[in-house]
Amino acid sequence: MKETMSLAGLPEVRPVIYIISDSIGETAELVARAAASQFNHGNVDIRRVPYVTHPEEIPEIIEEARGFSSIIVFTLVLPELRETLLREA
Repeated sequence: MKETMSLAGLPEVRPVIYIISDSIGETAELVARAAASQFNHGNVDIRRVPYVTHPEEIPEIIEEARGFSSIIVFTLVLPELRETLLREA
């Protein structure tokens, strides 16, 4: 986890945005960066997880995301993948 310093001089953990996609995930990353720039000077970590093609991959990604102050942004075309993500998250 990356830390920055708050105005009070205390360590501040940077939020993490997970991009989950069944393709490259580039569009979702651009949208996430644009949204993040509106808050906290865009000071976030972005972790792109491309080419997710099996529902079995999703719980592992979600478990990793739970270890951080994070949100998940996704572009999943296959209904089975979307449903798994929404159910597991």
